[in-house]
Amino acid sequence: MTALHLISLFVLLSFSLAETTLAAEVPSNASPRKFGDGWDCNRGYAKDASSTKCEPVQVPENGQLNVFGNAWECKRGFAKSGSGTECVEVLLPQNAVLDYTGHNWVCARGFKKDSSGKACAQVYVPQNAELDFTGQRWTCKRGFKPGESSTACEAVAIPEYGQLDYSGRDWVCKSGYKREGAFKCALILIPENAKLNIFGTDWECKEGFSKKDASCLEMTPEEKAQQQVLIATAKRAFEERHKAVAARQLCETEYKTGAKVCIAISGGDFDCQKDYSGDHFKGCEAEISYDLNTDYGGGAYLDVDVSCEVEIEYKGRNAYVSKTDSDNYSDSHSLYAHDSEASSLTFDFPFSTFDEVVQAKVADVRCEIESVNLW
Repeated sequence: MTALHLISLFVLLSFSLAETTLAAEVPSNASPRKFGDGWDCNRGYAKDASSTKCEPVQVPENGQLNVFGNAWECKRGFAKSGSGTECVEVLLPQNAVLDYTGHNWVCARGFKKDSSGKACAQVYVPQNAELDFTGQRWTCKRGFKPGESSTACEAVAIPEYGQLDYSGRDWVCKSGYKREGAFKCALILIPENAKLNIFGTDWECKEGFSKKDASCLEMTPEEKAQQQVLIATAKRAFEERHKAVAARQLCETEYKTGAKVCIAISGGDFDCQKDYSGDHFKGCEAEISYDLNTDYGGGAYLDVDVSCEVEIEYKGRNAYVSKTDSDNYSDSHSLYAHDSEASSLTFDFPFSTFDEVVQAKVADVRCEIESVNLW
């Protein structure tokens, strides 16, 4: 027999002996690990204090094996006793229900724990108020706001040509009007060759015109060409950045159900407005669109908080280096089973007149899910 054959035989024998030795070290009610060395106890068994053998898991009355099968937990409606050896029934006070764990209680909607923490007291809801999303506090209905005592809701007073704002607890002037004084909306006087801005709160010159005092004067051909170049450059930069992030999809998991919620940027636009002089920007606006979707399949709904941020880079006429600015907004959404939702946000970037900004572009766009909660 050659030396090579002897070496090969030695390796095979060694491997065989190693397997035999390993198998012999696996105690009763255990199995070798599929990957790596060692062993694990079978379901219903757990390692003893010495970690050399597997002993049965002693499950008390009203208990059950945990998901791993190596310990016990109480069934829903029961909780571990003070000694941690028994499962005792969770005693529900009046107007209480089991919480999501099934081992404790919370007050039902419309009730909250009293000062003792052992009973549920009814939530006092004043006139023109309603329970908030927690079900344990109240909030004023749309069109009302908390009074001075914070225990009542009073109507929001709205002046002529005013309307409720997005919160429903204050007022803003309607489009085409602007706030004047403490309680008045005055008509915005729009000069020739001007238009309302996108917010409807002021006027701006139409494309091809520049602001001069309270009027809009036509730009020279050179000024018009320069304006188009600046706007086209800014939009192109935004589109290029959008392509880079549009495919990026971020997801978060709701920990109680394991449901996944994902967000992806679906579109956007970037536009800059010229100063009244017509030779530099007074500010830029970025709008981004995003899509939300979830694989949640339950009967409740998911409360999703979203945060988006846009970062821009801009440069003044006589500046040697660029500056950056960022703006972020948060929004909330309610998603039901296998639901999806599309939304958009607008970001405003005003510039100082001292900067005389002549170049602006989008440097980064980010959207993420801040939190996902089951309701």
